[in-house]
Amino acid sequence: MGVTPTRPEPGYGYIQVGDGAGPENLYVVKSFTEKPERDFARMFVESGEFLWNTGIFLSNVRNLIVSLHRILPVVLRQIDKAGVSVSLDEERDYVQESFSKFPNLSIETGLLENSEDVYVMKCSFGWADLGTWHSIYEGMQKGEDDNVVIDSEVILEDCSDNIIKMPRGHLAVINGLDGYIVAESGDVLLICKKGDSSALIRKYVNEVRLKYGEEFV
Repeated sequence: MGVTPTRPEPGYGYIQVGDGAGPENLYVVKSFTEKPERDFARMFVESGEFLWNTGIFLSNVRNLIVSLHRILPVVLRQIDKAGVSVSLDEERDYVQESFSKFPNLSIETGLLENSEDVYVMKCSFGWADLGTWHSIYEGMQKGEDDNVVIDSEVILEDCSDNIIKMPRGHLAVINGLDGYIVAESGDVLLICKKGDSSALIRKYVNEVRLKYGEEFV
């Protein structure tokens, strides 16, 4: 299921729409692109050929099993050995024990990109991926000058269009900031432009990991 993009968001996945597939709003999928750079995301939105990937997929079980056997046989090999008649507790135990042994692939990369019969339905329901700061900002109630303050003590002057999250017991005094994320957690303080936050945060996480290891990630 896909929804029409409202902005060039680099933190989302995109589905390229192909030919119509008969029923209204149903199309052949031409390609999947996960978290493109902002320039590519802008091109996608301006082309009108792309939808945001909601990460919601519909399939019957038989089709998934056939596809997994054909494209990713390693995923089902041990499950077939274990059998299919298991209790919910046994299923949980199996997932807990075996999950790390399976390929580190999303369903798009592992299965859908290698299938020939994948379609996308263009949907009109409200949707946002709350894993990004921009989406959290859009989904929350705005305060004075369109600032979003999440459970934090702040003094703001000449500030607008920001999202701010501070730890309990910490006070932020901010002047003259427009369109930024200000977030503190543990020993890390993040201040970056809200519009480019998805790409920037990925970039900084990698830089921090290279320079300081896992201590501040």
